[in-house]
Amino acid sequence: GYYHAHVVVVAAAALLLLLGTAVHATALYQCTTAQTASVSTGEALVQLQAGCVFDDGGGGTLSLTVDVGAALDAAVGAGDPSATFDANGATFKKTNIVFDSTAGHATTIPYMLTMKGCDYQAGSNEGIVFTGVFPAGSVLTVSGNDMVWDNAALSTIGGIAVVDAALQLSTTLLISSNRLTTLDKGRALITTNGATNITGSSALLVSDNTALISYTSTSSRLGFVFLTTTTTDILEVDEGSSVNVSNNAVTCDGPSYIIYYSLLSVYYGTVSVTGRSHMSLDNTHTNVHGRTSYQFGVYYGKLFVSGASNISVYNTHMEGTISNLQYASIIGMYVATWDVSGGSTVHVWNNSMNITSSYTSCRVMIHCMVAPSASSPNALSFREASTYLTEDTSVYVSLLTTGGYVGEFGPKEYGRGPVVVTGGSKIIRLRSTYSGSASTVVFWYFGATVNNGEIITSGHRANMDYGGMYTLAMGSPYEDTTISNNSNITASDLHVVSSRGSYIFVGYLTRVALTDSHILVTNVSANLLATPTETQFVFLPIYLDRSPITAASSITVDNADCSVYYDGATSPTATIALALLLGTLSNATVTISNSNFHATHFRSNIALMTTFYIAVPISAGGVLAVINTTYDVSWTGPTTPTSNLLMPTPSVELGSRMILSNNNISYRFNVTNPSQPPYKVSPFG
Repeated sequence: GYYHAHVVVVAAAALLLLLGTAVHATALYQCTTAQTASVSTGEALVQLQAGCVFDDGGGGTLSLTVDVGAALDAAVGAGDPSATFDANGATFKKTNIVFDSTAGHATTIPYMLTMKGCDYQAGSNEGIVFTGVFPAGSVLTVSGNDMVWDNAALSTIGGIAVVDAALQLSTTLLISSNRLTTLDKGRALITTNGATNITGSSALLVSDNTALISYTSTSSRLGFVFLTTTTTDILEVDEGSSVNVSNNAVTCDGPSYIIYYSLLSVYYGTVSVTGRSHMSLDNTHTNVHGRTSYQFGVYYGKLFVSGASNISVYNTHMEGTISNLQYASIIGMYVATWDVSGGSTVHVWNNSMNITSSYTSCRVMIHCMVAPSASSPNALSFREASTYLTEDTSVYVSLLTTGGYVGEFGPKEYGRGPVVVTGGSKIIRLRSTYSGSASTVVFWYFGATVNNGEIITSGHRANMDYGGMYTLAMGSPYEDTTISNNSNITASDLHVVSSRGSYIFVGYLTRVALTDSHILVTNVSANLLATPTETQFVFLPIYLDRSPITAASSITVDNADCSVYYDGATSPTATIALALLLGTLSNATVTISNSNFHATHFRSNIALMTTFYIAVPISAGGVLAVINTTYDVSWTGPTTPTSNLLMPTPSVELGSRMILSNNNISYRFNVTNPSQPPYKVSPFG
């Protein structure tokens, strides 16, 4: 989508201009008065000053087309060191401005462009476009302007757009200190489109702007900077170049909500960051107004990071109240591909969110991956010694219903596609704090393919008015997970306190094949109060569901302290077990040690209560060990549990072992009606 330009050729005067100590005959276009017709100029020097007003007087569209190639050639002919465009204090009403550098120019001098202190009032389909190849060392500056777009018809490119362009060899496009306002349902204020390259230590810098993105249609998909907007758009950032979106204040506003909102986004299309290049979003404040709201998002797009390049997102803040908010995150993917390879890094640190929503199953995550259906998955890969590091995030949520998730990585959605971590790559998630109400705390709940890789989550704190805990949840009910080839999964120093809660999973594995690899959960705690609002309660320190644990692998839960206390007249249907094994334990070890688990004061319904529920044999030298651990379950009420507590007897085959050492396992019943004796209780069945 290009802006339509009505081109009228205006002859420019040739003046003698004193430049330094030399005198050159420089071609000049100068405007200091009203312009009622479109202008096309290829002069070496263009000056638009105060009093220059582009306005046809009848509400129609004008165009200002600058032939950059012709301007460069004219500057060379005059012996000038550069071609120059200088707009200072000019006014543009419904004017389409195009800097067109598509025509061939064999010059090596730069193009120096400044648009400063201008009043820009666009209509339905006008904007500022940079297109073509800009020569080495060019500096393109749009700074300190007041710019408004009424972009109801603007659907594919932004108010300021880089279209089929090449910024090369230390060329900089700086968009800074502007007041930007867009109306209705355009894509984004700033976009790159077509086949655009930023190479040779060049940069696109968007900084210190104040932006208002407003709308009237809930079908809108809006943002501040979209790096692509259609499936055919391709942006390549290479050779030490950068895209930086920094220190902006962005507000989205409208009557209700929109489908998608993001500060910086790969929206459809493909973006490649390679050759030690860099992309960052930092020091930017915004509010939420999308049903899906991401700070940095890949939405139906593809992002490739390679060649020791890096992506950084830091010092951002998202806040706001929206009743229809379904997904809010610092990093977001929606039916997206994101591949990181070649020793590249994604670093996310010191970000915060403060979110209020009444949507039933709202997810407020640091990294949220959404697939609307099983046929539309995501793909996130870290290969070839690449790293994903997240640090020091603060999240506050007020979810006005009892559903929802808050946490590091998730949520659990069907058909999302596994996260791939291979070739010595690492995902490391450190030191987040969560507070507020009405969310299950999720430190990791996702499928994964880990081959000679590492996943670490550590140092997180959650203090919730409502929130169960998935401490380390690997796998998904909807897809297989494989962890192999000396991979390591570690969760440590994780602590959750909640006044109400429904779940405690310490080690939760669903459809996980663990081969020659290790999972360690250590120094974790969860203290929850269950209340009558819950319909079910699940307390499973070790839960292996359809998960074969084989080939010298190990799962260790050490120094865990988890408790739930029920306070109410009738308790939820509860599933309570120290270890529930529905997978395969063969030539591998599962250990629970130095831990305390308490589930106390329950009253009515029990779906399952046992120490061990082991429905598969321990075989081929497998080991299940419980050492120095307390497991305490108590029941209070007029009647005993409605379920028999006998469970399957574990099968320990020749050469395998089940080790119970120095444990305190107790079941306590306080039944006030003597005609209701306890049901059968046994640690094993």
